[in-house]
Amino acid sequence: MDHLTAVPRWPAISETKDFSDAVIVAPDAGRVKMAEKYTDILQIPMVVMTKRRKGIGGKELEFFDIIGTLKEK
Repeated sequence: MDHLTAVPRWPAISETKDFSDAVIVAPDAGRVKMAEKYTDILQIPMVVMTKRRKGIGGKELEFFDIIGTLKEK
């Protein structure tokens, strides 16, 4: 199995788009490393969401907090 990613394509895409009001959101702690790659390429801020699964089989999500700032984004 090969894990495919669009990270190598972002430098070309970022030259044609305006990301001045953008922010990268890591949906949980497990995706912070990937989100950091995008923040390095795009030079924009990042926030991390904290969440907890609950219920039978963990199908329900409960969001607790956002670490970082979304002000003016």
